[in-house]
Amino acid sequence: ALHTASEQESIAQRELTRMRQLEEQGDASKSLLAHARQPMIGATGVREGAEDGLAEAENSLRASTASVAESAAGLAIATDALERSVVRAPFAGEVGSVTVELGTWLIPGTPTLRLVDRTSLEAQILLSAEDCTAIKPGQGVSLETALSGLLHGEVVGVDPEIRMPNRSRMVVVRVDNSDLLVPAGAHAAAIVDAIGHPTHTLLAASIHDGEWMVVS
Repeated sequence: ALHTASEQESIAQRELTRMRQLEEQGDASKSLLAHARQPMIGATGVREGAEDGLAEAENSLRASTASVAESAAGLAIATDALERSVVRAPFAGEVGSVTVELGTWLIPGTPTLRLVDRTSLEAQILLSAEDCTAIKPGQGVSLETALSGLLHGEVVGVDPEIRMPNRSRMVVVRVDNSDLLVPAGAHAAAIVDAIGHPTHTLLAASIHDGEWMVVS
């Protein structure tokens, strides 16, 4: 539009110059000269309007470019904040417990929640020191719960410390719970293959392999 307006102004300017020369030579009247000025004035107005429109468009483009840059910077900040707010666990699991409430002030190192993996559970069984003499890691254990029926596990460790006053020792049993039928904290009756008689125990999510504490 500006190029066309400039061309029209140039044509009007040449015509006006020609009419001035004719008027000076006496071959054109002053009214014809005045009539020739009108296209020149109109063409100049159109050209100036086109220049103003171009300047406005350039200003708008600069403002839009600045807005895009500002939005991109804001997006980068928001993306970084989102990345910082995401806690990535080292394994798939579920929230076992939350130790804080909304609005709680935290200091670095404050535990906020427990993430547990229930695919493997640990049962801690108290047995008499006499019975534990026959217990070795790898021995089979049967556990029965009200929710899932009979479970099978194996001994993974025996605490060497004898607990008084009943002279008992802690036997740790690992139980497969890949179907997730047994909740952490469920009660079970356990029968250790080596001793035969049942004892009651509590199934807890694995402390070593299946628990992860999130801290602030």
